Amino acid sequence: MTAHFTEDQRSLARRLRANGASLRDICKQISCSSPSHVQVVLKGPIRLGRDNPWVPRPGRLTMDDREAISFGLRSGHSLSSIARELGR
Repeated sequence: MTAHFTEDQRSLARRLRANGASLRDICKQISCSSPSHVQVVLKGPIRLGRDNPWVPRPGRLTMDDREAISFGLRSGHSLSSIARELGR
């Protein structure tokens, strides 16, 4: 199993290694739990994420709807006002 890092973390690890940083130092910089994972980043294959093929059925909430609900609740809006904004 390979470690999953963002492209920014991978780029930073490569730059630090090119500048002579140790695996342990790189590990600290990219918030990694093990120097062996850093070796995977530096030498191993890049695993790209898949597109999310999920499409809601008619009448179900979309991801945008769900995000709007979450944002509205965090902002202190009522469920009724959020539903009105979404047209539901």
